[in-house]
Amino acid sequence: MENTDVKKDDLLDSFYAELSTGSSIKKEEEAIKKVDESVKKEPDEKDPLLDSFYSEIDNIKTEEFKSSSREQIERLLRPGSTYFNLNPFEVLQIDPYACLEEIKKKYRKLSIYVHPDKNPDDRERAQVAFEAVNRAYKLLEDEKERKLCLEVVDEAREKVDKELEEKRKKLRQQNTIYKLKHKLKFKNKQEENEYDKTKLKIDEDDPDKYRHAIYCMTCKLFADIERVKVRESEKQAQEKKRKAEEKVEEESKAKVQKEFDANYEVS
Repeated sequence: MENTDVKKDDLLDSFYAELSTGSSIKKEEEAIKKVDESVKKEPDEKDPLLDSFYSEIDNIKTEEFKSSSREQIERLLRPGSTYFNLNPFEVLQIDPYACLEEIKKKYRKLSIYVHPDKNPDDRERAQVAFEAVNRAYKLLEDEKERKLCLEVVDEAREKVDKELEEKRKKLRQQNTIYKLKHKLKFKNKQEENEYDKTKLKIDEDDPDKYRHAIYCMTCKLFADIERVKVRESEKQAQEKKRKAEEKVEEESKAKVQKEFDANYEVS
């Protein structure tokens, strides 16, 4: 199982809770300290979990449904799972355009495989896997959320198609230059077309490889979306920290001024 630090969102929630429980300077100073710890990392600091994800994504094969609890737990806790599991279709191993009934069936099947009670010898890891399955299902059973997830898949398809067209364009240019450079002669246009066809073939012409390219891009886009959310959360935390510091400073100045006024009246 991957080791993870306390989530930034938890620290941010703690910060909000601290502010809502009172307006004393002491409590606000403690809140500032907590949020400061949550955002002290540089935004571009290397993320080992993301590194694991990217090292796996291009090499991983689209997997068949695992038929044992152990295999499913291993799949859901593999290196990079923090980011892989952001893709609910990947978690449930289901076609993005499957109907809700099919999604429910796959969810029930998977939840039985990884339920902690069914894995007493690996309960802790099973719990993590079970939670990942539950999160994925909750996303996809909500019509609005499922629509947003499908938009990510559609965007991935568009990006892949664009990349493949650029790849084909480059091959066409290279092929044309090669033919001119070597002054290739053909008996007729059909023969030339057959020659071009062999030279312009790409791996993704294979339907399985094309689907896999979309799968990889989809996983990457879900990871990118999460990173944007994290950065936005960090910005909000910084803004809350700044406002809290200003409030502490204002209250401190007001306290000093009040003490000064009181001493002045006495004298």
